[in-house]
Amino acid sequence: MPPDFLASLASGIETELGLPTGFLTALREDDDWSFVIKMHAFLDAALAHRLAMTLERPELEEVFARLSLSGGRTSKVAFARALGLLSERSHTGYLEGLAQLRNTAAHDVRQVNFTIPGFVSSLTPKKRGPFLRSITLIPQDVTEIEGVDLAEALAGAEQDPKDAIWSAGLFLAGQIYLQKAFFPMLIIWILFASLAGGKVEDPTT
Repeated sequence: MPPDFLASLASGIETELGLPTGFLTALREDDDWSFVIKMHAFLDAALAHRLAMTLERPELEEVFARLSLSGGRTSKVAFARALGLLSERSHTGYLEGLAQLRNTAAHDVRQVNFTIPGFVSSLTPKKRGPFLRSITLIPQDVTEIEGVDLAEALAGAEQDPKDAIWSAGLFLAGQIYLQKAFFPMLIIWILFASLAGGKVEDPTT
């Protein structure tokens, strides 16, 4: 089971988006290929919906849904940044990292046995570090965080990248869709605590 705060956040997002109860928690139990495809689709749909709602033009949701999630000036990420829905570079970095995973898994039929750890280990050391930072919402230029051993945290993400992606994806959905005003460094601390298996209290209470 996820930590209390993550379970609560997942439940709130499911309610807001009209998803089946337990959908996001159950997502963690999927095989890696299904997990990546579903997580990408979930954030893609959530962002399209939020863009339309922010502009108070619900009829545009279908238009936004047809745009690619990231990459280029006409992507959902580009519109979200322009509207202030993605305020941190680490937010866009996460979505770009997830899109990279999704494209690897979805565009080659030979990837039916795709695993996230296998993908991570296939990256060169030069690319692996930036990717691990992207899926844990750590800004690429941050060299230290008070109270956090970055090397240990990134090693934890490398050991269990699926849980890192799931946890960070929930935080990002909370930031974008529910408009939770989480302080970025606090997000990172909670994420690492969850990766370490510690119980995390809701920081918004």
